[in-house]
Amino acid sequence: MKICNTCGFECDDNIEICPTCGRNCDGSDPKKNTAPQTDPFAEYRKQIDMQMKEQEKRIEAIKKQMQEEKEKEKRKAEDENKKPEKSVWDKTELFPEEEVKKYRLTAVLIYLLGIFGIILALVTDKSSPYLKFHITEGLKITVVTAALTVISVVLCWTFIIPVLSGLGLIVLTAVNLISAYKTLTGKSENAVIIRNLTILN
Repeated sequence: MKICNTCGFECDDNIEICPTCGRNCDGSDPKKNTAPQTDPFAEYRKQIDMQMKEQEKRIEAIKKQMQEEKEKEKRKAEDENKKPEKSVWDKTELFPEEEVKKYRLTAVLIYLLGIFGIILALVTDKSSPYLKFHITEGLKITVVTAALTVISVVLCWTFIIPVLSGLGLIVLTAVNLISAYKTLTGKSENAVIIRNLTILN
């Protein structure tokens, strides 16, 4: 047995620190544990913080993308409102681009050569919807031209009828040229002025 020099408590020989006063049995202060205490959750919290920051970045990126999509849709809607309404006489979208390129020149000749252009188109490909459309429009102009010519000849003894028929023939010549030009640019539209003539449709 040994006696604590501080409080006099009898300690076992194998005990260095007095259980009563907490000092060494020889009276000196016990050595303090100076080892730094580590936080076992520090690394875990660090990972959580990094994940949260990454998540915040993703959320910001998603918000930015959504905002850009909204602005894009808004601009698209504004552009749609600015576009002029499509003409009901424009049939361009009904025909494939390949067919238009293949028979465009033939369709132009329908308007420039009259009945001869129509015959040429029928010989080229009478099953083509694109050529059928322009053949129909060419026939309308040809029929009206023939009708005006007949009326002018039959009523040649009058003055006003031949004059009006002559003016009509000039207008139809302009219609032919306009239709030929539009066809050459890749458009397929009903001939102006005689659009409502549906006898050949």
